[in-house]
Amino acid sequence: MKYLALLRGINVGGKNIISKEELCQLFVDLGFENVRTYIQSGNILFRNGKKSAKELAKGMEEELSARFPMPLVQWFYLTTNTNLP
Repeated sequence: MKYLALLRGINVGGKNIISKEELCQLFVDLGFENVRTYIQSGNILFRNGKKSAKELAKGMEEELSARFPMPLVQWFYLTTNTNLP
């Protein structure tokens, strides 16, 4: 299944900086495949067929908070669509 995660509040106005390399590595470490980022926008495309969207969201939230402790209200929006590249 293809997913798109849209992270909020990072790399905006020089605050809450997370490099695309660090972000990509985090998603690889979580076991996702074909991980791609779009510049340093916090937009990540990836594939995973082993877990439900709910399980993915929980794991991503825990790992993001552990690696990048930033005061963000909502880390991400997760969606899937067969038309994703």
